[in-house]
Amino acid sequence: MSTTGLTAAGVLRGEWIKLISVRSSAVCLLNAVVAMFSAVLLLSIRSTMQMAKVERDPVASVLSGAEFAGLGIGVLGVLLVSTEYATGLVRVVFTAVPARLPVLFAKITAVLLAVFPVMLLASAAAFLAGMAVLTANGGATTALTDPGALRGVIGTAAALAGIGVLGVALGTILRGTAAGVTAVIAVVFLLPNVGDLLPLSWQETVLKFLPAKAIEAFTHSVQDPALLTPVTGALVFTGWVAAAVTVAALRLRHRDA
Repeated sequence: MSTTGLTAAGVLRGEWIKLISVRSSAVCLLNAVVAMFSAVLLLSIRSTMQMAKVERDPVASVLSGAEFAGLGIGVLGVLLVSTEYATGLVRVVFTAVPARLPVLFAKITAVLLAVFPVMLLASAAAFLAGMAVLTANGGATTALTDPGALRGVIGTAAALAGIGVLGVALGTILRGTAAGVTAVIAVVFLLPNVGDLLPLSWQETVLKFLPAKAIEAFTHSVQDPALLTPVTGALVFTGWVAAAVTVAALRLRHRDA
């Protein structure tokens, strides 16, 4: 319990109320859900145009909208922090909770509670809808009970929740919406493209440890030999998120609001 009488549950309750009461949170989540179904729409268009119907990894194909959904979730995490710095509300928050770190952990918990269930439902729905499209058009399909399928659905939701936490951490480190969103885009989406410019020998050892590639390792049902194993990929991505949270905690403790 803090000197002001606030418990950890109280801090979490406050952060949860702030998260669900802001319109931008609902917009970001809705955009992420819509993005999840973009891959299903693309599959339908491809089938209509009589393009290739055989998918090497049906799970990765129907859940590929998660790449775009991650942007909305990352923005959600950044905004939860950056708007408080922009409005000055953060001073009030830290006056009520002088220890500061409980605020950071409450924000992270609130994001996890909001993002994971919603994106798990969206991932499952996108999976079922995408497989229905592939079935209707004679494409290769995978059942949810097949090896790697359930891991792909749950792993996609977990990865998106992790990106939300990464957004909170980067928002805390940079304390600005534009800078935080840019950092999320750079770390999650641009690093693999920059890595493609490295010498081929480096690509084989470096790229698979980047966040996006680590996510692919545990969300794809067909194992790519160029990627890490699913367990290692999950651990590497968790390590990236944990490192960002650690830096955010240190900055929060040692820098003024």
